[in-house]
Amino acid sequence: MGNLVRTSESKTVIIIPYPNLSHTKYHTNIARSLAEREMEFLPLDLLITRAEVFVVESDHILDYPKPTLPNVKMIGGTAPCPAKALPPEFQSFMDSAKEGVVIVSFGTYVLSLPKHISDKILQVLLQLPMKSVFRSNLTSPDPKKILTAAWTPQNDLLGHPHTKVFVSHCGKNGQYEALYHAVPIVATPLFADQRYNAERVRVKGFAEVLDLNTCTTEQMRSTILTVANEPRYKQAVVKRSRLFRELYGIPMETAAYWLDHVMEYGGDYMRSAGQQMPLYQYLLLDVFLFIFVCSGTDCWTYQPRKMSPATLILTCLMAMGNLVRTSESKTVIIIPYPNLSHTKYHTNIARSLAEREMEFLPLDLLITRAEVFVVESDHILDYPKPTLPNVKMIGGTAPCPAKALPPEFQSFMDSAKEGVVIVSFGTYVLSLPKHISDKILQVLLQLPMKSVFRSNLTSPDPKKILTAAWTPQNDLLGHPHTKVFVSHCGKNGQYEALYHAVPIVATPLFADQRYNAERVRVKGFAEVLDLNTCTTEQMRSTILTVANEPRYKQAVVKRSRLFRELYGIPMETAAYWLDHVMEYGGDYMRSAGQQMPLYQYLLLDVFLFIFTGLHVDE
Repeated sequence: MGNLVRTSESKTVIIIPYPNLSHTKYHTNIARSLAEREMEFLPLDLLITRAEVFVVESDHILDYPKPTLPNVKMIGGTAPCPAKALPPEFQSFMDSAKEGVVIVSFGTYVLSLPKHISDKILQVLLQLPMKSVFRSNLTSPDPKKILTAAWTPQNDLLGHPHTKVFVSHCGKNGQYEALYHAVPIVATPLFADQRYNAERVRVKGFAEVLDLNTCTTEQMRSTILTVANEPRYKQAVVKRSRLFRELYGIPMETAAYWLDHVMEYGGDYMRSAGQQMPLYQYLLLDVFLFIFVCSGTDCWTYQPRKMSPATLILTCLMAMGNLVRTSESKTVIIIPYPNLSHTKYHTNIARSLAEREMEFLPLDLLITRAEVFVVESDHILDYPKPTLPNVKMIGGTAPCPAKALPPEFQSFMDSAKEGVVIVSFGTYVLSLPKHISDKILQVLLQLPMKSVFRSNLTSPDPKKILTAAWTPQNDLLGHPHTKVFVSHCGKNGQYEALYHAVPIVATPLFADQRYNAERVRVKGFAEVLDLNTCTTEQMRSTILTVANEPRYKQAVVKRSRLFRELYGIPMETAAYWLDHVMEYGGDYMRSAGQQMPLYQYLLLDVFLFIFTGLHVDE
């Protein structure tokens, strides 16, 4: 892992914790550049505390899915990139090998193998119907058939169209280069992580594993020919190569993107508060100590509230639409919202599925089979939390580019050169108590801007206040004359305001709205009012403050740009992930824990075994 970090002085530091040069050579130019600039040296614990993004040389295609925080960015290996032109001697050798080429390499430092192994390899290469490039300090017994060299441009050789098989020790860089260029592998691990690497590419279906010490010449020859000629190996690696390129592109460019991203936007929105906690707080030792001390006294009594498993699961699934492909390739969507105002954006999809007579699945089975969870949440408004690779944040589904308004709204908005305040309290709140409605209308009449008020009231001045029982809210917020959004801070409205960079005066009424209001206030582009207790003057001055003070607009513009960069148009992002899973499947993103019984997931069987063993010993 390379840690790309911006300190409080906007300096950049990279840790390269690999134990030898072979794994650091791809970072040396960056490291040298930092050293020349006299970058600040930080001890490891302080560096981790300050880090805003961790760029990790791992992935979920070769490796197993695991939960990560938003500031941990997987890029695969840093070595692979598009193949460049080869040096002349390699280029002519590869171009002439119409029958195909086997690339043989055992890493940077393994140029000399024991003689019996070297002889075995050369004997096999001479017997193969293909040519070979062997990274070794040996002299080739047949230079027209076997090209030997102490250095080879491995990435570029693997990217040559005549390359058919890669015989490799399965080091990290080599396996990612083979994956990137879709070359099947004959894995010959030697030590350390190579045995694990070899086994995982075998499990993924594009490699076979040999032990150089024990395999015979015939076993090596037949294995190379099998991997070269059986279509299943090439098909498996081509599929995963396409997936790797789609997700990570050119890994070093992806790493550079995230470094530039953090330099522009900062990384605080991705950082967990636990990153800066002392270890005793992170592990809740202070909480456990408090409970332990109190358990010996009568200082408190607590009756735990019982929650059924179904209630717990539904609580965890709130604000989430699950796009799922079952084993029969049918698609199911859960929409767990309790009323139409939160489901209207999904009704067309749901209706289409119903017309196709989609299979109905109980919730527990649906969660077990799900290949991707598309979640209406994000790390810009909400707080960072670890997620598995098959949990895809998209923000809200409501926002999208503004469309042309209906004529009465269009003319009203276009004429409002002084700006417009949009007032809405959600789908169902069209009638407020009279004293609140009178207060709002009085304030709107006093403002120097026009207003659009979603309400069933009659406007006291239609030229200044446009009232309507329905408003095209997203399109109004996207109009250039909109200055402020007075909102109850429902989920859809806050994401539309964020998308269109409109500051908010939050007036929460119930449920999650108070939390929503507080988080946009903390993010710097809103102020919160209580409609019941605020005075007319307080409401008027708050709206004018949010409309006119640059800090609110600057804060929401920055976060709007960030939201659009990360999530684009949310419904298109959701559609992308659904199409992605339909094409590639989602198994590579799914944790094995998703299909485990609860007792296994919680390791209860393991604890029972240990407890029983201790009891027997007594």
